[in-house]
Amino acid sequence: MLALALAFSLPLAGLAFTFAGRLMRAIDVPAEAWPDAVSYLLISSAGMVFVFGYNAAAGVLRGLGDSRHPLEVVALAAGVNIGLDLVLVGPMGLGVAGAAYAQGECAKRIDSTCVG
Repeated sequence: MLALALAFSLPLAGLAFTFAGRLMRAIDVPAEAWPDAVSYLLISSAGMVFVFGYNAAAGVLRGLGDSRHPLEVVALAAGVNIGLDLVLVGPMGLGVAGAAYAQGECAKRIDSTCVG
């Protein structure tokens, strides 16, 4: 299952990274939001592997009848993400990129918790 998640996530992340500008044009991102939108997409696509990995592991757990543990992990990750957002966007001044880094870090940790 995890191999399948990797097989899909790596090409999608590569496509998102390669065609970030075209994707932003396709969804008609306003010019003033363009740099932040592209930055967020590029950083987020680097963490796509972890999102796919978590979803594969959580799906297996739910299929085995364990819906509590994936929910607890997501709730904890949401709290950590909020905390990281407050630090990275606020005091560190990273703006939208900080929010993307926070999301990526939480995706990595949630994946390692469920998979590892």
